[in-house]
Amino acid sequence: MMKNYVIMLSGLIWIWTAACTKMDYHYRDFLPMANRIYVGKVDSVKVHPGKNRIKFSWKKSPDPTVTHVTAYWNNKRDSLTIPISDDAIDTAELIVPNLDEETYVFELFASDAVGNRSVPVEVVGKVYGAQYESLLLNRLPRSAQVQGDSLVVAWFEAGGDGLLGTTISYRNQAGANQSITLHPDSIRSVLYGVDYAEDISYHSTYFPDTLAVDTFYSRIDWIVLN
Repeated sequence: MMKNYVIMLSGLIWIWTAACTKMDYHYRDFLPMANRIYVGKVDSVKVHPGKNRIKFSWKKSPDPTVTHVTAYWNNKRDSLTIPISDDAIDTAELIVPNLDEETYVFELFASDAVGNRSVPVEVVGKVYGAQYESLLLNRLPRSAQVQGDSLVVAWFEAGGDGLLGTTISYRNQAGANQSITLHPDSIRSVLYGVDYAEDISYHSTYFPDTLAVDTFYSRIDWIVLN
């Protein structure tokens, strides 16, 4: 009877040991993470595209230990870290300059003074540049007629996404440079006191995104009197 009890007890010990070994096998890779300290992540990120740059803005973390935020891109080959101040402003921003014109995937990490990091936040952002600007079209004048002491320019309807306005530049008869901006919803502009011996130029201004940080300009063209 004693022999059978010893055999049974040995069997239970072996089963318990095997079970613990099996559990440790499945979870041992995660054990170091159990002791890791995470700081509050970057939250509610907004993407502001620009000309060969991009800006991110977000609500400051309620975690008071956050001291820095780092952006990684190009599969983490490139990065930029900024300090986070403890002032009363409730938003923070990071601008990544000197970027090629393309779409990027960024990862943003918050960190504390001793290097503990937050979980990553992935954001996608498009950067604009010379190629985008070269494709922008001017809004076209329909006619330009002298009426008394003014020049009345009629315009075709605005086309193209992101058009902010069209700026007309000229010199008046007193020799001063003048400019007026035509709103996308307007179809008529009036220029007063024009010196017709000088060129009358115009170009259109674009905003590629409602959150963009830079404006872009079409080529300069000239108004021809009818």
